[in-house]
Amino acid sequence: MARSVRSLAVLLLASTVGFAAGPSPKDEALIRLIQCTDNLRRLAIYLDLYANAHTGRYPPDLGTLLIDQHVDMRRFVCPAGGGVLPHDWQKMAPADQAKWVNAHTDYIYLGAKWHSAEPHDGDPLIYEKSDDHPASLVNVVQGNGRTVSIKFDALQKVSGDKLKTDQKTTRVPATAGDVSAIPLITLDQAKALYAQNDIQQIMIGISAFELDNGRFPTQEQGLDAAVHKPNGTDLPNWRQNLPGIPPDPWGNPYQYKCPGLNNTDFTVFSCGPDGKPGTTDDVLPEATPAGGLP
Repeated sequence: MARSVRSLAVLLLASTVGFAAGPSPKDEALIRLIQCTDNLRRLAIYLDLYANAHTGRYPPDLGTLLIDQHVDMRRFVCPAGGGVLPHDWQKMAPADQAKWVNAHTDYIYLGAKWHSAEPHDGDPLIYEKSDDHPASLVNVVQGNGRTVSIKFDALQKVSGDKLKTDQKTTRVPATAGDVSAIPLITLDQAKALYAQNDIQQIMIGISAFELDNGRFPTQEQGLDAAVHKPNGTDLPNWRQNLPGIPPDPWGNPYQYKCPGLNNTDFTVFSCGPDGKPGTTDDVLPEATPAGGLP
C-alpha cells in the first residue's frame, strides 16, 4: 500500500542537527533521499505550469519541460541514486541538455498524453527508478500533487499497463570520466526541503476545504479545520481534506495565517530550527516573496 513520505520525518527528528566532521553515512543517505523527493516535487510543479501554459496538455517528455520552463538540469538527476551530470552541463545548449535528460534522467514520466481536464488524481505522474533507493521503495508524485512512498511491485499493480517497467533511460555512472556529481546539502537544508513538501500537501488540503465550503478556515479554526469539523459552525459540505497535520521536521507545529502574507488568502509555514515565528529561519511556501513574516 502507498504510505506518506512522512516516515522520513521520524528519521529527520532523530538525526543530529550539527556535524562537526560531516554527516554520518546514515544521515548522508537520508539527505540524498530528501533531495531526490524535492526534485520530484518541483518537477511536478513545473509540469503543472507547462500544462497551464499549453491548454491543459502536459509535455511529451522531460526534455521539452526543461526547455519550456527553463528547469535546472540538476533537477533531473537523483542524488540518492548516484547519478551525475556532464562536467560541462552549464555550458550546454538547452537543446543538448534536453537530449541528455531524455536519455539519462533518473525519473520516469508518465504524463506525456495527459490533459489537465482528465481525472488522474491517484495516477502516478512522475516517479523515481526502483533501483535508486533501498527496500524497493520509490517516491511517486500523483496526479493530485501528493507525494507518496510505495513499493515498486505495488506501484506496478496500481498502475497496470500505464507503468513503464522497462525504464529505458540509462544512468551515467559516477565513475565515468568528465562528469559532475550532485553536491550534498546540509541536514537543516534537507529539513527545510522536507518542510516545504509538507507545506505543499497541507496547502492542497486547505484549498480543498475552500472549494467545499466557499471560504478558507478562519485564523481561530486553523489547520485542524481540514482534519476535524469545527464546532459550532454551519459547514454542510465539510469533509475531511487531510488525514492529519504532522509536526514539522524540528518537532514543532506548522503555522497558519489567514489572511496570508503578501496579499495571499492564507499562508502555511514552519518556524524552522529555532521554533519561533517571524525569524530568518522560518520555512515559507516557495511562492512567498523574500521578506518573511511581519
